[in-house]
Amino acid sequence: MRFSKKGKIAIGEILILIIATFAFAWMVGGSIGFVKGGEDYDGLENYYDNAMPSPREDDGSTNQEKKEVIEGVAKTWSLKEISSIVKHPIMINFAYASAVYLAVEMVGGLADLEKDQVDAASKSAFVGTFMGRAIGQGIYRAGEKAGEKEATGWIVKSVPKAKKFFTLGEKLTTSTSVAVFWGTVIAVGIFLATYKNKKTKIVTFECKSWQAPSGGKDCEKCNENELFPCSEYQCRALGQGCELVDGKCIWKNKKDAKYPIITLDKNALNEGYEYVGINERGARIVKKGSETGCVDWSTPLSFGINTDESAICKIDYERKEKFEEMEYTFPGKGYHHVIQLPTGLLKVNSSTESPIINKEGDYEFYIRCQDGNGNSNTANFVIKFCVEAGPDLETPIIVTTSIREGGYFKYGLKEIKDFKIGVNEPAECKWSRQDKSYEDMENTMDCSTEETEINLQMLYECSTTLNGLEDGKENKFYFKCKDKNGNINKESYEFILKGTEGKLNIDSVSPEEGVVRGSTKPVKVELEVETSSGAEEGKAYCYYGETEDYESGLFSETNSYHHKQELRLDPGDYKFYIWCIDNGGNEAKTTVSFKVESDDEAPIVVRAYKDGYDLKIITNEEAECVYGTKDCNYFFKDGTLMDTIDDREHYIDIEENKDLTYYIKCKDNYGNEPSSGCSIVIKPTSF
Repeated sequence: MRFSKKGKIAIGEILILIIATFAFAWMVGGSIGFVKGGEDYDGLENYYDNAMPSPREDDGSTNQEKKEVIEGVAKTWSLKEISSIVKHPIMINFAYASAVYLAVEMVGGLADLEKDQVDAASKSAFVGTFMGRAIGQGIYRAGEKAGEKEATGWIVKSVPKAKKFFTLGEKLTTSTSVAVFWGTVIAVGIFLATYKNKKTKIVTFECKSWQAPSGGKDCEKCNENELFPCSEYQCRALGQGCELVDGKCIWKNKKDAKYPIITLDKNALNEGYEYVGINERGARIVKKGSETGCVDWSTPLSFGINTDESAICKIDYERKEKFEEMEYTFPGKGYHHVIQLPTGLLKVNSSTESPIINKEGDYEFYIRCQDGNGNSNTANFVIKFCVEAGPDLETPIIVTTSIREGGYFKYGLKEIKDFKIGVNEPAECKWSRQDKSYEDMENTMDCSTEETEINLQMLYECSTTLNGLEDGKENKFYFKCKDKNGNINKESYEFILKGTEGKLNIDSVSPEEGVVRGSTKPVKVELEVETSSGAEEGKAYCYYGETEDYESGLFSETNSYHHKQELRLDPGDYKFYIWCIDNGGNEAKTTVSFKVESDDEAPIVVRAYKDGYDLKIITNEEAECVYGTKDCNYFFKDGTLMDTIDDREHYIDIEENKDLTYYIKCKDNYGNEPSSGCSIVIKPTSF
């Protein structure tokens, strides 16, 4: 019987048990048939024979005696009240097929075969048994009607290719042979149709820092969107060879085919150590004044390299043929790369095996670098050193945490799952909400205790779930670790997480719903957002886009309470989705809709008239108007400003200058003014 992984019987398995019980009753009971009292008992001999435990000769019993025997059997099985004959060929075939189905499931389960394979076999066996028996019964009846001598000929004639099969042995009747043959054909056909050749493949995912693809074949894609200018971040994300030059993303140094040249960074080396045997292939690190020159086992070792061009470097303790095959990314990006190997990694212990420590305590680290165009060193740059063995008297050191110490957590969060610490050597670690001894700490962490279980930072990880978090407070946690030699931290590692006071809020978004106008195409629109509450009183990062995927990315001015993004939009209707998130993981979302219109035409004077001693004009939009009395060939800033009412009605007092001609220019709020000439020329005496 197949059971689920948790030990519970599935619904399908319960149905199999019911079917099996039914089938068992039919087979053990001898295919008993039952009749309701008072029915016509013609042919009771058949029922009588089948009702007995085994075939028997006609004992001369009368029909009444046979009836009594049948009713007695029915009483024994407590089924006398059944109103119809259950012994029907279809029911019998179903019972036998169910028994075969159960047998295949049980055998497959005991053999620990794939469930899909067993299911396909059991289903095909069920249908094959059922249909095979049905075909056999039909052949038998047909042969019986045709006469015993013609039965075999009738079968062979109907299935000529199966002639040899029907004559395999005297013990098989022709109907049984046909049943087996066609039942097998049907079962095999269904199995082939439903069987799935499933393969299991284990895929391992590792979280590493993301790097843009090498080269720059996609750089130009950043320049394709005219509405959203390409940013430095977007440009460099398209390829390591991409750079933003004069607002355009280009593949710089496209023809560069030289790999980076690696040299040693002497400033990165520990004090008291030096490089020896320096050449273009590497060097050896030795301790000054030491007889062996080996590195002190109790001191973390730091060393570094420089490259003659910006590059990404990798380091591995196994020799690899290609840059892509190397395991660890060297810290740092650009021209300077420095790494520090923690103390625990350098402890030589002959009782343990590690792929990076041989019996002599010697190390070899292989380094390769790759520039933005994908050019990498053809040969490894090798750093060698040995480690001075010594007693382990040092306690484990907690180097990193998966969450920044002193950071915030999301409002309403009660626990943090899979919280990790990085330890400099294999150790067992515990934690508590109070500063206690290691033995008294209540919570045990799940730790890497083998030398080979090291992460990309060359640290040993311990994980746990931090619970009991409280909003609006400092939540303190205390950690202690014990290494393989029993060294335990005397002082606890204190770790603080801050609870946020409330949810992150988006207080305002501009432009508000309405119309945004400009004098150019596309129109300049400034998208602005104000945030409050949450972690750090509203300090957050905001993203935007015209879909809920926020595909446009991060605001150009963000990581604050005020967020700003300049857009260049063509006239039309727009809806932007905005998502903000703070350092505690608190989120806020909103949308803003507005219409963009472009006004690139100068104001029009729609009316001019004399009103008492004033000359008045009215413009079709808000504007500022000036005048001159010589001609239209003057700059707007040099004109005399007209008085205005509501920025649409403009007037000049002409009581003392009725005979002058006024050359008027008007400019709207978007800076549109007549490109040449005047908005209107008026001579008051003409009214």
